[in-house]
Amino acid sequence: MIILRNLLRNNGAKERAKSRTRKLSIKEGSAYSISDGFGIKYITPYALAMNASNSQIGLLSSIPTLLGNISQIYTTKLMEKYPRNQILFIGAMLQAFMWLPVLGVGIFFFFFNSSNSFSIDLLILFYTMLVAFGSFISPAWNSLMKDIVTRNSGKYFGTRNRVCGLVALVSMLLASFLLDHGIYFSLIISNNAEKLL
Repeated sequence: MIILRNLLRNNGAKERAKSRTRKLSIKEGSAYSISDGFGIKYITPYALAMNASNSQIGLLSSIPTLLGNISQIYTTKLMEKYPRNQILFIGAMLQAFMWLPVLGVGIFFFFFNSSNSFSIDLLILFYTMLVAFGSFISPAWNSLMKDIVTRNSGKYFGTRNRVCGLVALVSMLLASFLLDHGIYFSLIISNNAEKLL
């Protein structure tokens, strides 16, 4: 009787932990959707603003996806040696930190007049690493979610995808508004500053 009670108590604790993880996964997906809406969707206009050529835009669109998919081959091998949550944490942190050099390339191009070709080459390199780290963790994430979502997976992922899609859409619209009106407001501020001088 005591064994059965302990078993039921352990199953209840596991189910609560899974429920908490499912809720956190929706929040995590929403955070990624913000990154997608504010950053990844605008990488091509970012490169075009840096005067990227057609061939450079083609490389920016194809190389990250190709190398990201290849990186997933190594994830399955690492999952045999390391826990999935450790792979997810390290990969997500590396992906997040890769935004710093991606932004840094633009800062050097726009404010320090660095070489156009060199800046675009660095952008392709850093953006490829950003996408590769994100793709690298996908098999570990899929495996973990399979263990966490054991019942009603269609309903759960439908809800998660709706929330994440809405967050991505709002992020993209907000980013486009900021790009359009941010330039407008910066022109107004610079014109008023010139009048004061």
